[in-house]
Amino acid sequence: MVTVDTERVGFFLPARLRPPSVLSDVSPERIILGHGSGVFDDANEALSDALATDWRQMFQAFRSSWRDQLRAGLDAMR
Repeated sequence: MVTVDTERVGFFLPARLRPPSVLSDVSPERIILGHGSGVFDDANEALSDALATDWRQMFQAFRSSWRDQLRAGLDAMR
């Protein structure tokens, strides 16, 4: 997950272009991630914001994390 600015929930770079629409039917009370801190306050609002604005933050997310994203992708192919 890549977050920028005030985002509390974000998506990896490829998913920012087209966030998973199946998540729009989910109303979480909290979002617990595999790394970092989870979202425990207003999780539904945080997810809705991520789904609505993720592609608009694409360039900034790419600029701040492209090296880590590339490394993770290459590691996954090994």
